[in-house]
Amino acid sequence: METLILVRHAFAGSNRDGNASCAVPGEGLTPDGIEQARALARLLSAEEIAVAVTSRLARTQETLAIALDGRDVPVVVVPELDEIDFGALCRRAARHVPSMGGGTAARPASARGR
Repeated sequence: METLILVRHAFAGSNRDGNASCAVPGEGLTPDGIEQARALARLLSAEEIAVAVTSRLARTQETLAIALDGRDVPVVVVPELDEIDFGALCRRAARHVPSMGGGTAARPASARGR
C-alpha cells in the first residue's frame, strides 16, 4: 500500500510577523521553525520516502531539507504549489487578507479544530 504524507512548512519569518507572504522565495525558517523541522525529521526517520514534493518557497524547501536530514530522496519542485499571489496585500498583516475562494479564514477554522 502506498502512503501519502502531507506536511505544512515549519514556522517562518512571515508567520512570526503575521504577514501574508506570497513572494518567491519568501522568508526562511525562524529558529523555532528549524526545531520544528528537526522534530519532523525524527518523526519521519523510519519512513521510507520515495519522492518529496515542494513549492519554490524558502520556508517549504528548508523544512523539507531538514526533515529529510541528508537522505537520498528525489525532490520535485512544483511552482503551482507556491502561495497564492495576494498582489498589493502581499507582506501586509494577514488579518487584512480576505479568505480566498469563499472558504473559511484560517484563524476561525483553526480555533474550531482545538
